[in-house]
Amino acid sequence: MALLRRVLATRPARLRWVVLEWRDWDPWIAPANWYKRRPVFWHDAQETRSALSSVWLSDLDRLAKLRLAGVHALHFLQRTLSIGQGPDALRALFGRAEIEAPPSPAEIERRGFYPFSPEEYTSGVTAEHRRKFLSDTDAFEGTLRRASRASQSPVDLSKTNQRALVSQIETVRAAGAEPVYLVMPIPQPTPEADALAAEGVIPHLIAFNDADLFPEFYQQDARFDRGHLNAQGAELLSRALARRFAAELDRGTTND
Repeated sequence: MALLRRVLATRPARLRWVVLEWRDWDPWIAPANWYKRRPVFWHDAQETRSALSSVWLSDLDRLAKLRLAGVHALHFLQRTLSIGQGPDALRALFGRAEIEAPPSPAEIERRGFYPFSPEEYTSGVTAEHRRKFLSDTDAFEGTLRRASRASQSPVDLSKTNQRALVSQIETVRAAGAEPVYLVMPIPQPTPEADALAAEGVIPHLIAFNDADLFPEFYQQDARFDRGHLNAQGAELLSRALARRFAAELDRGTTND
């Protein structure tokens, strides 16, 4: 939401649609990511209030809620007081040209999408993820079956931070655009999104996380590992997304 507000503040010309990747309003931050740049970046006052609301709506016990609320509060303080940002500020002041050299043409070309390369199948930090994915296909199939069953289970929407979701939708519409929520081809159920779409809270939902409906995304030749597509899978997804988005356009035109 923090990044969305920054983008919309630039008032993009002729903005009609904003595609947002769906994420549950889960306030959990993995300890390995505490006080990293990304979580510190988005802990402004508005987003911290939203995160705290999600904490109190969660199923955590009271002590766990207090601990997690404290983590969010400390991220807010670090951002507000610029704690630990001195080195970055000095580098920006004295070495900006050196650390922000103009990107090469090849870098510019690949910024839109950077697929896992064949070299990364056998080396690099992601190689272990690839090896595990290929060596235990039964585990992946089991994950898909559990996700399919979980997607059919009832969901308690009172535990979902609908106020934050509605605020996000209203922010996009205030900029003259319409939000589209996208669920990527991941082996993870999203019953909250399905229920919110059925109730009309989410105006447009495009989901590819059903392996029964979209088996092409869950074959080995389309994936790098459990959570990522390879270049072939990304091309399949791009084409499928274009078709589904065109259908949303037609539906919107009909509704108008």
